[in-house]
Amino acid sequence: MKELTFILKRISVFVIVPISILLCGCVEIEQEIYMNHDGSGKIIERVALTPRGVRMLEGMKKRTGKEIGTPYLLSDEHLQARLKALGGVELVSKRVIRLPDGRDQVEVVYSFKDSNKVKYCIVPTFAYKKKLQKEYRGGFDGTLILKFTPEFESWGRIYRETVTLQCDTTAVMPPQPLCAPAERQKFIRVLPIFLDMLKEFKLSMTLIAPIEDFEERDMLTNLRADHNKVTIYYAEGQSVVQAPSMILQLIMNEVIGGADLENNQNAMPGVFTPWPAIHQGRGCRFMKSVPAPSKNP
Repeated sequence: MKELTFILKRISVFVIVPISILLCGCVEIEQEIYMNHDGSGKIIERVALTPRGVRMLEGMKKRTGKEIGTPYLLSDEHLQARLKALGGVELVSKRVIRLPDGRDQVEVVYSFKDSNKVKYCIVPTFAYKKKLQKEYRGGFDGTLILKFTPEFESWGRIYRETVTLQCDTTAVMPPQPLCAPAERQKFIRVLPIFLDMLKEFKLSMTLIAPIEDFEERDMLTNLRADHNKVTIYYAEGQSVVQAPSMILQLIMNEVIGGADLENNQNAMPGVFTPWPAIHQGRGCRFMKSVPAPSKNP
């Protein structure tokens, strides 16, 4: 347990999502982004502890005989951190929903006027990367941006509103110095604990386009969609644990880059990421008709 405590203290924090989310694995996160034709929209986030997470809290309460406070992910403190990290958003509402199985789910709604000013950060950021700000375009802070670009096509009298996923990765970064062998063994010994805790983890991120369906083939670039609902990111614990080397790198706070990034992605069946280093870019566009100019004299 001393080794586990040491590791948890050493681990860095994601820009938006605390790394403890991934490492405890006892959380379900669902994010829906509703985009309008002008690049404005809203974000609906739903966060809940998994059934296992609830059992762990109840067990802790029984062992200590003390009331357990609100988990960080469901707290107002976390909400304020999210507001700050997202950037160009305003808080619309927050409510607690009681799920059929008795768990509490926090639903938060944010609004934004310009998607280009919102930071959807989901890629790990390590202290090592922050030292490379000048050399590597701001230090690869892990920010995912859904870049909105309106384009007018006069020949078809339509607008082509394009959303491009822009996400930094570690693929072209120099490797971080590795842990000493003795220190690495501490992480290896506790790795099974993290893999076990991650099994119930779920994360999904979808874009809801302002159309009924993507009717033309070229309206989607390396993205999958169900009618107007586009998958941006999806990960679930049973697949994530198929890449133990990635989890080991996460808890060791070492940069994942180059071939390792693609190998870890391929080792996780069903996990869908926006990393352009692997998928050569992702994006979608949706069109709206524009009335033809009047022919009256």
